[in-house]
Amino acid sequence: MLHYEITEDLITGVEFIDDQHRELFKRLNQLLNAADRRSSIKEMQGFILFVRKYIEEHLSAEENLMRKHAYPEAEQHILEHGVFRTNYQLIIEAFNEEQITVEQLIESLQTEVGNWFVNHIKKTDQSTMRWLKDKV
Repeated sequence: MLHYEITEDLITGVEFIDDQHRELFKRLNQLLNAADRRSSIKEMQGFILFVRKYIEEHLSAEENLMRKHAYPEAEQHILEHGVFRTNYQLIIEAFNEEQITVEQLIESLQTEVGNWFVNHIKKTDQSTMRWLKDKV
């Protein structure tokens, strides 16, 4: 099972965004560990909600920052967030409705959440934060 952490190549240079990315990975790792341990459905749903709330908090913070400083590519960045939100919701709904197994949940969380965030940070967030760095 993968373990996510902020490595040097994922640093954006905007400290509070990097801190949020660290927290996001920490929470995702907790959810993945709970799934791997085959925790109770109630415990897993608690971690799912815990991660979803933090995802929303983080994405909203980025979006507000882009809007506040009139980032020229904000619309595209926000669209990426929207696709991600939908994908996360679909994964969770499939799990809650027993359409996917715990193994499939773990795989989906790794590919559709963890790996998505790694790629999004490397490409989109780093570019955005380079532009915003002097403004925040």
